[in-house]
Amino acid sequence: MNDVLPAVSVVKIDEIPKKEIEVTHDPNTNELDQYNAPSFKSPKSWYTSDTINDYLKLIVKRSNGEVHAVVTDFIPAYLRGGYPAVRRWIKKDIHTLKFLFVPMNVLGGHWILTVVNVPERTVTSYDSLKCYDGPYSMVLKEYLTDWEMDKKGAASSWTLKIGETTRQTNGYDCGPFTVELAEKMSRGDTTPINASLMSSVRLRHREEIIAGQLFL
Repeated sequence: MNDVLPAVSVVKIDEIPKKEIEVTHDPNTNELDQYNAPSFKSPKSWYTSDTINDYLKLIVKRSNGEVHAVVTDFIPAYLRGGYPAVRRWIKKDIHTLKFLFVPMNVLGGHWILTVVNVPERTVTSYDSLKCYDGPYSMVLKEYLTDWEMDKKGAASSWTLKIGETTRQTNGYDCGPFTVELAEKMSRGDTTPINASLMSSVRLRHREEIIAGQLFL
């Protein structure tokens, strides 16, 4: 399964900064500067995988078991080694969930969110730049089939969908959009994300990660 180059929509964006250096997350500290500072150096910084993963963990923590999220390396690991490579990555029974959030890094530096709505058996991708039409959602659908055959002995019929979301107006807010959408969906908030407020959203994300809990 190889990623293919999608047709890219023309979007007027601001200057895209160089990708921030990834740094290791030290689980023994909650000090932002130790691992998340690259995501918040400026209002134009790209969110690192650590930031995406840490924020999604807060969403899962608040969800009382209804929501689960995989880490950003889940799809690449599945592509590298197939189902055996990730067989133990999700320890929950997926069928007991309402949502499974799957963050994906595509096109070498763009975050999108794919959401598995378990009761509805849908796999929906949300792209705030509307520029990716590659195979990652199909890959996730294949994983779900593998998981069901392994754990349940029979596979469901999963439907692929493209979700509607607010369009970002620059080249650096895809990370904030990704986790903000997951946060809103997890509590049933259907209010569209306001692209003009992303600077304040970033500040809230920063403070929530430092505090280890969500404020909304």
